[in-house]
Amino acid sequence: MKNDSHSLSQNQLNPENKKEIIRLTSVAKVFHTSFGDYPALKGIDLTIEQGNLICILGKSGSGKSTLINIMAGIDYPSSGKVIINGVDLEKKSEGDISVWRGKNLGIVFQFFQLLPSLSVLENVLLAMDFCGTYPKLKREERARSFLRDLDIEELAEFLPNSLSTGHQQCAAIARAMANDPPIILADEPTGNLDSKTGEMVIHIFKKLVSQGKTVIMVTHDRKLAQNADRILVIKDGNLIKENLSRNFFDLSEQLFSKIIEKSEVIHRKSGELIFESLLGMTWFCIVDKGSVELKVDHMLNLNFSSMIFQSGEIIFPADQSKYIAITDCEIILIPNTKVLQLSDSEIQEMVAVIYPQDYFEGLNHAT
Repeated sequence: MKNDSHSLSQNQLNPENKKEIIRLTSVAKVFHTSFGDYPALKGIDLTIEQGNLICILGKSGSGKSTLINIMAGIDYPSSGKVIINGVDLEKKSEGDISVWRGKNLGIVFQFFQLLPSLSVLENVLLAMDFCGTYPKLKREERARSFLRDLDIEELAEFLPNSLSTGHQQCAAIARAMANDPPIILADEPTGNLDSKTGEMVIHIFKKLVSQGKTVIMVTHDRKLAQNADRILVIKDGNLIKENLSRNFFDLSEQLFSKIIEKSEVIHRKSGELIFESLLGMTWFCIVDKGSVELKVDHMLNLNFSSMIFQSGEIIFPADQSKYIAITDCEIILIPNTKVLQLSDSEIQEMVAVIYPQDYFEGLNHAT
């Protein structure tokens, strides 16, 4: 985006000034149907800071669109709390929510949702007219500046249906940005686009993030998700532990699903031993919260007596070593290969991910 009147200030661009912009606490959503209750979301806890590109990944029916609709105030949780840009949505009426949404959120839909009887320019102007955020005499130039940034200013007078799908999505992004909202919510924004156009949309989102915007994108495309600062995986209404996603996202989808399904979380208080009865059952673990100290028996002749592991790091159980919780901890357990029911090729795939590349250098491969 160009550095013009709608660009953010240097203070907003400073990454040290990043603040929490979204917080969801124990958010659940149950849909009541003729076939019974359907739990779409199950106790989601999530915090997002400004200036990030967040990808929510999941299969159809996983709950990802429900989650983004709740963030947008389009839907309401059955229980839990939703705080967006400092506002508790539960305390706002439907009328207030609509005006608040127009000023705080830009929403980009899979099917664009442009009004077919209005030109591209008029679609962008409509967002400003609805919220009354800018003086009338300045709105058109502002709208055109967004279209210019997205390389579609020459299409300003065209009706949406006469545009390519990629240009329609650019117009939808311009409309979403019209009121300079701090948050962009995009629900499958590349779902109807070819791969090249989809990459262009991601490039646009990354530019917005560089200007301090927060972009939250729902997708089922793992390749596109790799562009995100954070990848949130949702499965059957549950938000998968982010440290699992971060460590194992490059695995095949089938193997990744096995890890998610078979892993479990244990809690240890400060000073407690981590592996009291888990030896042999657990292949390795990930520190999810807190910190852990490895204390090594000197008989092992290693050149260290202790080592500290922080959130996201992998640790391995061992008979002659002790892992002690330094603080209250949550530990993700990955069971042994027999429990995971891994094939030889899947074991090799896992080993390539969990061990550093130089781990096997100098070792006898036959051994």
